[in-house]
Amino acid sequence: MRNNRISWILLCVLAAGCGGAGTGETNAPAEQRATVAAVYREGPGPKLAKAELCTAVDEARMRPAAAPTTQFRPDDRTIFLVGKLKDVEEGVKAEVRWYLNADSEPQLVSVVEAEKNFTFLASYSPTEPQFFVGAYTVRIYVGGIELASLPFTVERGEEEKSSLSVKRVEFGTDLDAQGQIKKPSKSFRDNVFIVYSSFDVSGAEFGSALTIRWTKGDELVHQEELKVNADKRYTTELQTMAPLPRSSYVLEIKAQGAVLARGDFTVGDANKASPRVNRTDLGLGIGKDNQPKQKTSVFKKNANILFLGVMFADIPPGSTMEVSWIGVSKQGDTTHYIARSVLERGGEGTFGVTWEPKIMLEPGNYKAVVSVAGETLAEVPFKVK
Repeated sequence: MRNNRISWILLCVLAAGCGGAGTGETNAPAEQRATVAAVYREGPGPKLAKAELCTAVDEARMRPAAAPTTQFRPDDRTIFLVGKLKDVEEGVKAEVRWYLNADSEPQLVSVVEAEKNFTFLASYSPTEPQFFVGAYTVRIYVGGIELASLPFTVERGEEEKSSLSVKRVEFGTDLDAQGQIKKPSKSFRDNVFIVYSSFDVSGAEFGSALTIRWTKGDELVHQEELKVNADKRYTTELQTMAPLPRSSYVLEIKAQGAVLARGDFTVGDANKASPRVNRTDLGLGIGKDNQPKQKTSVFKKNANILFLGVMFADIPPGSTMEVSWIGVSKQGDTTHYIARSVLERGGEGTFGVTWEPKIMLEPGNYKAVVSVAGETLAEVPFKVK
């Protein structure tokens, strides 16, 4: 995950008269100074004479305006690198690459066309609200050759160090432009397909993760792993193809097996949940989730198979779902075929049933009737031509 904005480099050509102002001298005590960790080239060729990291710079004089250091805080707005190169061939590209050591790819690469001798200034800022906590390295290249590297760290202060925590859990069914819940609630109407949850995370570090568990009674409805690399408000969601069944739900947020926070909400009147069918589709052939491959409500009289897909909810465990294929006429209805299936687990899900007529169907009106325990849950009309 990248943690940067666009960095920028200023340069000052020493030979052109920047003089001592471009050397990066400060009045900071010697023990506070953070200089380059290693120089990889000796003798002829480009050399890095100096490199210092800090949190503020004097751009006019091209030098640190804060004490150079290699230890930064997550809430520092920008990390600056002030360096000096010597004996660089004109026109050669100089690069500053910023790495979070936990990631093999650079967070940011800044490029400038070098002069023979010059002082340069590069910056690195987070795109997240704060820098990730961890070990970093900034590397300086000239002409594709690494001249030096400078390690640094982003750490919390002793007073800030704490374990991962989650607070202010909220639920809703709609988000605003900033991705925040518009109207938090703990009770939602029937026919809700999605519920969002937002919560505050603190104590997050690069690589931190939360386990998000949505349950309905003893049933696990959905579980996911959520990366939390910074302290901020996060949003997750529970979404289903069919409306959420009437019931009470619990959201549990865990880290390394420990429960950090819980929240609960209800859909519809959980005490009055009753069997229902949320969707029916007729067609030819069985597709995914027991839904028809080719939906239609008109069949040819010589059709050798008719298919009905059903999405149901709040079915008591062990119930028998019955689908009756019925011809409709002025003289009265005629039941041609009845399919039955026991739903051992009940709850919500999908159900598919086929009718294979043994004779050519008479043109006219028909219907498929879905029922449980004698209660009609849906009637699906169709025609035969």
